[in-house]
Amino acid sequence: MDDLTDILEHLIDDSRLAARPTMEQLKEHADRRSQRRLPGRSVIVVPLVGIAAAALVVVLVLQFLPATGQHPTSAAAAVLNEAASVAANLPASQVPGPGQYLYYRTSGGEVVPSGGAAGTRQYLFVTTETTETWVAPNGSGRQRVDAAAHLLYPSDQSAWEAAGSPNYDYLLPGIYDNTFPIRSLPVGATAILGADGEYHLPYPAGSHLPTDPTALKQYLNRYDNNSGPTTAFLTASTIFEEGASPALRSALFQVIEQIPGVTLVGPTKDEAGRSGLGVALDSKSSFYMGSAKRYIFVFNPKTSEVLGIKILMGPAGSIGGAPVPEGTLIGFTNFGPTAVVSSTSVVPH
Repeated sequence: MDDLTDILEHLIDDSRLAARPTMEQLKEHADRRSQRRLPGRSVIVVPLVGIAAAALVVVLVLQFLPATGQHPTSAAAAVLNEAASVAANLPASQVPGPGQYLYYRTSGGEVVPSGGAAGTRQYLFVTTETTETWVAPNGSGRQRVDAAAHLLYPSDQSAWEAAGSPNYDYLLPGIYDNTFPIRSLPVGATAILGADGEYHLPYPAGSHLPTDPTALKQYLNRYDNNSGPTTAFLTASTIFEEGASPALRSALFQVIEQIPGVTLVGPTKDEAGRSGLGVALDSKSSFYMGSAKRYIFVFNPKTSEVLGIKILMGPAGSIGGAPVPEGTLIGFTNFGPTAVVSSTSVVPH
């Protein structure tokens, strides 16, 4: 079975999309990609809260990987360089043995419009997903996705109901729990369709990714002008965090260190409330919701553990035409625990 690096090689690069596509283009592309099959395999991601959730990571990576530019401020560079040193000296990552699984958990959310006919009022929802994965190197295992949603402004409840409770196309709250391999396409799962006609979980092995920072940046910069493969960049972030080697983690911090415009925020909490250090990048605009915003990358400087990513709305921002106050949290990703476990029912803490 191919690891995620091979998936990146074969499935990410797609030059048919514009450099900065609209969300409508991304949705259409996701629909097309969900039907694509390469010889012997394909990657299927069934959206729950919309591909904009994956776009959170796309934007971060695209903004964090310029081809050229000056180094960030010395304060940001200092803490990132220290995190790279800490990561490089970590013990080797655990690999599941026979009968064992790699467990990892991620949670994320974003603000999305309710949708509806053109010219109608847009109600803003916060959609969230928590995904737990137990995966063996051969792609067998279990994945549990818990999706939910609530109005960003509770005061809109009555008006939203009076309008007929318009619902965002990709908003499918519920719990999706599947065991792999499986014959039919599971809703909500990230799966690989193998030559045997069964869907397998992708095992996050980054062994073929370069660990030299310059080579890693060049590898990822292949996609710097192609904003389309949102799912692939979400998968790339998983490679960095779940099961990534110390050398790969160190290289990631060194790549971020080279980003122009990155500043040190200082002590920061991720959306789960865990304390760490934050470095931020302000962007005037991007294809994700168009408005200015601030990206905050939160990590534990003592362990180099990446805790999460937060996206805050910038000045004069809006989503789906609905104004959003500056500083509002409009997206986040949290990285939970990772461990090798003995069964698909074990949840480490």
